[in-house]
Amino acid sequence: MLQATLSLLAAVLGSHAPDTSASAAANRCAAVLTRDGRVIDADFYRRMAGFAAVAGTRGGLGRRQYLVWRADDGTQPGTLRSALKAASEAGGGWVSFAPELHRRIIRVQAPLRPGSNITVDGGCAEPQLVGVGRGSLFHLRGVANVVLARMQMTQAGGPVDGDCVTVSHGADRIWIANNRIRACKDGLVDVTRPEGRTMRVTISGNALSDHDKAILVDGGVGGVCGGPPAIKLTLFRNSFDRTGQRHPRVSGSAFVHAAQNRLRFSPRRRGAGSMGGSSGIVAGGGARVLAEDLLFEPQRGQRLRLTEALPDAVGVAPCAQTAIRVERASGPEPAPSFRPELVGQAPYALPGARGSARLGRLIDLDTGSEVR
Repeated sequence: MLQATLSLLAAVLGSHAPDTSASAAANRCAAVLTRDGRVIDADFYRRMAGFAAVAGTRGGLGRRQYLVWRADDGTQPGTLRSALKAASEAGGGWVSFAPELHRRIIRVQAPLRPGSNITVDGGCAEPQLVGVGRGSLFHLRGVANVVLARMQMTQAGGPVDGDCVTVSHGADRIWIANNRIRACKDGLVDVTRPEGRTMRVTISGNALSDHDKAILVDGGVGGVCGGPPAIKLTLFRNSFDRTGQRHPRVSGSAFVHAAQNRLRFSPRRRGAGSMGGSSGIVAGGGARVLAEDLLFEPQRGQRLRLTEALPDAVGVAPCAQTAIRVERASGPEPAPSFRPELVGQAPYALPGARGSARLGRLIDLDTGSEVR
């Protein structure tokens, strides 16, 4: 069965594909199970939690596997851009990287725009994607059921526009997992513009570092009045290191469950040379944040705000008021809650963590592109 699977994979990839032994090594290393040229299981999927899991996010599971074996960016067979195009045209797929690309740099000239029903899985190759053009490195615009996992991402050169990952225009059922994301242009990850449907997103197990603005969540105007939040986002077991602010920054019609994250932040110098602000979780415009089991490790001995609620307009209805509830945050001083009675419960259970030492070990195990 394995040889038949690999033979079919070679036929799909064409005459420029690597030999079948390399394809077999890629699957063993990435701990994915294929059958008849399709990925039917992946060990790291068992770590999915939060809103993406509740929504039934599968990405490219059950769909054809496409192998990347070239480190250049172009339309030739074997490039990442070509694999994404083929998977999108097929209605979905699983994009893997050959072992010979282990930590190789792929310079991305223009935004990568996966279609729906796609997983992009760096696996053991842990490719280093470097955005060198305008716009975001990955732009998930209006798509559904997409997984970005186990890659290294950064941006270099060009104007300060775009992020390493932008999720926008109603993109739904999105899981960003076990990546190393650092030194991007505008932000590390932005989730914005619901445009009429709820966006359900999980960002988990990522190592986020060396940047001023980490994560923006903007649900638009109106708070949660008149219906469910426009954005439902789980931020689970991520490590923030040498970041400045937005851990995350949440505004408008959004509910964010930030749980079991390690925060090591301090003021960062921006590209133009000015110093940015420094704060942990900031909410405003009617956003709701449930913050649980945060591991706060202030840097350089600075006393920094772990949570902050921006002032609401005078006289707004309770449904449009910003609220933050903090439970079990560790750090040098208590983290304040704001109107905690307005913050609802998350509709799922997360693996528990008690005590900062245990939480630190769990984050170390669950974070980064080397997760198997």
